[in-house]
Order: sequence, then C-alpha cells, then structure tokens
Amino acid sequence: MSRAREIAQEVTEVMPQIIRRLLFEFFHNFGIPQAQLFVLIAIFQKGPQRFSALSDNMQVSAPTMTGIVDRLEQSGHVRRIPDPDDRRAIQVHLTSKGKRTARKLYDLAVDRWTGLLEKISFHDSKTFVDILRRMRDVL
Repeated sequence: MSRAREIAQEVTEVMPQIIRRLLFEFFHNFGIPQAQLFVLIAIFQKGPQRFSALSDNMQVSAPTMTGIVDRLEQSGHVRRIPDPDDRRAIQVHLTSKGKRTARKLYDLAVDRWTGLLEKISFHDSKTFVDILRRMRDVL
C-alpha cells in the first residue's frame, strides 16, 4: 500500500470526526439546516450572487438551490433581487436577519477554530492552513 493511501485512510477516519465536532454546535444552536447555513455563509463571504453561481459554488443542482433559497426567503434570511446587469437573472441577497445569522455563524466558527488551533503550535497551525489552501485549489 502506498504512503499516500495510508495517509488518505487516516484522513478519511479523522476528518469527519473533526468536522462533526466543530459543526454540531453550529447546526444545533442555529436551528437551520446545514445546506441553508452553507448558502448563508457563501453569500456572506462573496456578496450577492446569482442562482447559477450559488449552485456551482455549492455543487448542487439548480432545483435544489431554488428549494434552499425558497426556505431561506420564507425565514427572512435572504431576498431575491433582479440582477442589475441582466434583468432575466436573479441575485440572492442577505437581509439584515441573514447578515446577523451569518455573522454569528462566522464568529462562532472562528472561535471554535481558534480554540482548536491554540492547542497546537503556531507553526503547525500555519502549515495546516497552507495545506488546506492547496487542497482547496486542486479541487
């Protein structure tokens, strides 16, 4: 077995445990389904987006994204606005409530990661984020 495969097996076992522990609190505290929270964060980080960009970014189908945005709109977190550059297209914007929720979620995530990263050296933390960025870039 290759060394890369051995490491991949370890990552496959460890990463879900880390993610579950970090994310459980998010989903439990906010009472909003995971997919909706991810969409809120995507809009919070990148600003208003077209449906197509959200679908591509989240890697879900357009009908699935429509359902997610419908529920976020019903709960008062987002609103649909015609795209000023193409009136046939719709952009999804955060409402004040959506911004507050996304900010709380973002701050909680930063706090959770801070607590975790403070338990390892700065050098290891920096290496970790560098590796994550490279992995993101090759995906």
